Amino acid sequence: MRLSISNWNGESKIDKRQWIITFLWVICAMFIVSTANTQAAVPEYDSLGVLTASPSDAGNIVVYINWDGFANYYVDLAEAQGRIPTLSWIKNEAGVYFSQAYTAIPSITGPMQVAMVSGTTPRYTDNHFRYFHKDLNRVIQEQPTAKNEAETLAEAAVRQNLDVLAVHQFALQNRGTVVGDPTKAYISLPANGHSDAEARFDEAIRIIKTLRSGELTFSRLPRFIALYMDDLDGIGHNMGKAYGLPQVTTEEERKQAIVDRLEIMDRKLGEFIQACQEAGIYERMSFVLTTDHGMAPLGFQRSMADDSRSSKLRDLIAAIEALGPGYKCEAMNNHFQEPSVGTDIAMVTAGLQVQLSYIGEFNPDVINAKNNAIANALKDLVYIDGIMFPDEMISRGIKYGFADLIISPKPPYHFRMSIGELLSVRGQHDSLAEEAQHIAAFMWGKDIRKGYTHKERVHIYDFAPTMAKLLGINAPLDATGRPLYEILYNIAPPRQYEIKLEDEDAVVSQTTKRYWHEDASGGTATSLYGNLASFEYISVPMANQIKLKYAAVDNSRLLLFVNDQFIRPVFFPASGGSTKFEEKAVNLTLHNGDKVKFVKDAVYDGADISIDYVVFIHDYYVGLENQTPLLSP
Repeated sequence: MRLSISNWNGESKIDKRQWIITFLWVICAMFIVSTANTQAAVPEYDSLGVLTASPSDAGNIVVYINWDGFANYYVDLAEAQGRIPTLSWIKNEAGVYFSQAYTAIPSITGPMQVAMVSGTTPRYTDNHFRYFHKDLNRVIQEQPTAKNEAETLAEAAVRQNLDVLAVHQFALQNRGTVVGDPTKAYISLPANGHSDAEARFDEAIRIIKTLRSGELTFSRLPRFIALYMDDLDGIGHNMGKAYGLPQVTTEEERKQAIVDRLEIMDRKLGEFIQACQEAGIYERMSFVLTTDHGMAPLGFQRSMADDSRSSKLRDLIAAIEALGPGYKCEAMNNHFQEPSVGTDIAMVTAGLQVQLSYIGEFNPDVINAKNNAIANALKDLVYIDGIMFPDEMISRGIKYGFADLIISPKPPYHFRMSIGELLSVRGQHDSLAEEAQHIAAFMWGKDIRKGYTHKERVHIYDFAPTMAKLLGINAPLDATGRPLYEILYNIAPPRQYEIKLEDEDAVVSQTTKRYWHEDASGGTATSLYGNLASFEYISVPMANQIKLKYAAVDNSRLLLFVNDQFIRPVFFPASGGSTKFEEKAVNLTLHNGDKVKFVKDAVYDGADISIDYVVFIHDYYVGLENQTPLLSP
């Protein structure tokens, strides 16, 4: 066993062996008691990390409102016309406006909605919408739309004994909420003819006022409430009649239709806030209003002379194929579609960005050379907006193998596969363009700063961990986003203490193999190669999070047990190779002396995963009573 104590910045201070651990933690205990100077309540958990002493009727009620397709530039358009007084009040007086909030990649509803409710990236939800799978040599379309390997915030809240409610938030349906259960209710309604934002706000207001929804009766208001509304997305796409509105022709008309709908939604938001105030609960409530993606215009803009009416996909293919042998392209978008014989580059698109994959090519040097050749050939083309290489994709949270190169058109150009012309403007968001990536985001209410514009970059996956802090619970198990402490009152970033347990400290099953590896922390790692292979620590230190350093050629899943009770499966994405180790965080509250066990999921029997070490991280808040320091196992 190896002990490492870190400060809140993660800088290593001490690295000692087991014989001094107990002494160090006794000193820590004396320090904590001596510095305790407040009466702040600390949540209590059982050995499974379940909240057992929670101020469930007095804690924050967190409301997560998602307006699908709410591009940041819509805020400026609506404010210029004075059409969103409620949002302007939140932005300027009552809360926080995030001027640099961004979505992730691919910026498509399914992958982004599940990433948001889990507080992580598509790499850990394993939802990338559509891509070319090199090993299978075919296009993969993710199914279902809301596919999600990660735990959601609703599931995390239920696991920690909080009631939850979702109104049309499909990413939470059967993922923490279900139809008919008032403690974790999922509600959908065909009201108002369109089930639009007005109908969904009206239903939320009805619940606030009466604690009823149809035949469902709530004994108390849920602590976590999620509302989903897609008016802006439907109207912004302008693909036909949407929520009772006819299709428009020009970009000016499309943007005006958005502003008109924003005025209605803003008014209903104001009515919802007023209902909460009249119910006497507003002072307990914390609100997040944001979106999954923006919207980039494409196609017809003002006249029949617009060059953007026709797709530039053929032009793009011609420019790439002009590079010579080895660059023959084929555009594909159908699930399980395979490239034709002789094709060198598979091109996958949903209409805007194009993902290039070099068929059968896995040599990084060859891939890099081709990428540079294509980027150089396209750099001066008027319809090219952005080009993304693999390293940047990985840094943005995409899995290995999603694409070798992403090419994004400059709005209003597009790469639709259809050869027909767009004779009316459209909107779409599978793009690297600012209009699609830059999103609207607001927070206000209890424990949130007022009249503050947050100017640093934040991402959609940062909001779920922040909401978890407001709820007083641990973040979803797989969350990788950061809590936005800088916009919170009364919730400070903790100091952290760490204990590292090497793989040799674990009790393992016979279907494992410990082997020497030069990149492993203690010189060895343990391979869980066999069916139901297990890896267990008999007695662990107190922790709020654990981090496993692992390596995996393919995706894998481990079943998590605490004290012999099953918690849930934990997904481990391919790390890029059997010798490429990386850390995977699992947000789990543990008590000193608990048993933690990982068992290989039989579904992934053929996937080999190796564990190097596990770090147990304990959050420590100076000045709070009842904080027991970590003790050695």
